[in-house]
Amino acid sequence: AIGTAGMYFDNWGFDFKVGHTGLTIGNTATGSIIYNNTFETDSYVQLNVFNHYAKYNMNLVQISVDKYLYLHEISVRLFKKFNIQVLEGTLIAAPFELRYLNPLMPMHSLASWNDYGAQANNGNNDYLKYYDESHCCAYLAAVLNFVPIDNLRLYLLYAQNELIVPNEPPYKPNSFGIQSGFEYAIPAFDNGFWQMNTEVVYTTPYLYIKQAPQWSMYRTRVDVQNKSMGPIKSWVGTPFGPDTFAVQASFGYKKQNKWEANLGYIFSIHGENGFSIFDSEPDENGIYHYYPFSWAATGDPEQIQKAYDASHNLWMSGVNEFKNQIILNGKYFINNHFYLSGQGIYTFVFNNKNVLGNFQQGVELSFALTYSLY
Repeated sequence: AIGTAGMYFDNWGFDFKVGHTGLTIGNTATGSIIYNNTFETDSYVQLNVFNHYAKYNMNLVQISVDKYLYLHEISVRLFKKFNIQVLEGTLIAAPFELRYLNPLMPMHSLASWNDYGAQANNGNNDYLKYYDESHCCAYLAAVLNFVPIDNLRLYLLYAQNELIVPNEPPYKPNSFGIQSGFEYAIPAFDNGFWQMNTEVVYTTPYLYIKQAPQWSMYRTRVDVQNKSMGPIKSWVGTPFGPDTFAVQASFGYKKQNKWEANLGYIFSIHGENGFSIFDSEPDENGIYHYYPFSWAATGDPEQIQKAYDASHNLWMSGVNEFKNQIILNGKYFINNHFYLSGQGIYTFVFNNKNVLGNFQQGVELSFALTYSLY
């Protein structure tokens, strides 16, 4: 559900939105690495102020109880062909705070990672010893869109929640992702057009992951209708998650409001870091030990070297899973309100679930009848 209100004047306008889930930042084929509509949240509010050349956007997202994501974004259109978006965000695992709503104050300058340490763990100094920071995740992202000719769009997305700089300990992993692709539409017969696209996604092993689950950039919840299925989990960005390299391509035909058909292929490599990393139990002091910085804090030379290697590793971790998907989908519009859609996917996986030599395959079929009020 979503509600929107706003006004537009001669040269500028504003709008305000309230929604439950489904926010997206960046237009991509496989899901934005910055913020994707697959990320489940309790609620969000959005403010947009814009004119013909620039837009300011603020998003306040309540992920769950005492877990908020604050986002400020500036978007500028240059020479009618370029569009640049720059975004800064802060995730706080603590009650709501007004200070993160100030668009004139860079959130990084608040140094919020120093504000929730020993205080958040009842004065336990081990919290800062093993984490160095807590209950805070800084976020930085950018989007570039370029339309060199009609019907062709090139795009590049970047997101990061940690990057090693010279004056910091070298035991916090470089955590960033890059997504790039193009989409092209060619006018064709019967007033339709051919459409094609290719996309590449790369995420480092610790993108979206912080020292503890509470302030990592993901959400977990229990399905109250079917508790036996286990918790439902989602990343803030790409459904591929961290520790992934993927290539996607598709080709199809579309006649607007009549019918469309597409054939696609996705190849992806997945390392061992995923939702399962949060399954580890904390020690007797409530400290998690899946993050490289906590390994180095033990003082053991082997653990220090292990932490250094993991923090500087930019390829997929552990045993790699190799997944292949062939996708056929389409739509048929019955009238202005009804359309039929269907999809078939054949998947075959080598080293399934990161188990060496484990080969699995399967077919997924789905059909839907959709009714639109407008």
